[in-house]
Amino acid sequence: MACASAPRVQLDVRGRPQARSLSCESRSAYDLLGHVGIQVDEATFLGGLARSDNPEFGFVGSVDDPGGGLPPDGYGVYEGPIADRMRQLGCDVEAVRGVDLDWLRRHLDGGRPVIVWATAGLEPSPIVRMRDAR
Repeated sequence: MACASAPRVQLDVRGRPQARSLSCESRSAYDLLGHVGIQVDEATFLGGLARSDNPEFGFVGSVDDPGGGLPPDGYGVYEGPIADRMRQLGCDVEAVRGVDLDWLRRHLDGGRPVIVWATAGLEPSPIVRMRDAR
């Protein structure tokens, strides 16, 4: 049985492939920055991003590490530090969690781009709790 397709929302945001193995969050952020007229390159964005052993506080590991690792090895970063960096560059954004598809639809219907953190292939993955380290 096929599912009914949902209505589509299309925003004029130009995405480009990430240049580094763990730069997906940053790539999405500077694509969104470009959409609102803030031009920044990958090196500049990444250079100002906080670093940490905990993705809640900053980028974990090297942006060139292979994907699939867990902290303290190459991992990436969560929404808070990305939003902080975007605000430093002049973009009024907020980092939120626990929203549902209705929230997402309202934002997209309103023409507001959203960056969504998801696993590769949108496959379920166990949550890994981080220790409170910066």
